[in-house]
Amino acid sequence: MIVKNVEVSNLERAARAIENSFNVGSIDTTKGNVKEKLAKSLGSNTQPYQSHDAWLAGVIVDFDLVNCEEGLYKKLLQNKYFTVSSLKAGGFHVNTNFRALKHFNLKYPEEKEFLSICKTFEKFSELTGIN
Repeated sequence: MIVKNVEVSNLERAARAIENSFNVGSIDTTKGNVKEKLAKSLGSNTQPYQSHDAWLAGVIVDFDLVNCEEGLYKKLLQNKYFTVSSLKAGGFHVNTNFRALKHFNLKYPEEKEFLSICKTFEKFSELTGIN
């Protein structure tokens, strides 16, 4: 399996939004300090059915998968948080977020190759606590 064209976006904006989780008014996530320690603490929570890591859903990741095994491809297609589309040159383009990737890797620990690829994404391991 080969991963190409990885693009991680909204990392800082998502981290800034953490402090505004109960704000009812407009939220400006374009400026302000990024509280990285708080982001790591909340993002690495692995307790099921808790929303501490919800801010990770704001971190968008796009990548292309080439030579993907059919079993992994089917699992990605079945997950509503992954948008998977075919590439003309072969392989698949995947659009998702850090939270979905984190929970996918916790649900399917047997997908070790996919997990090792996710760990290469900018700050993924650091923020999700998956090592």
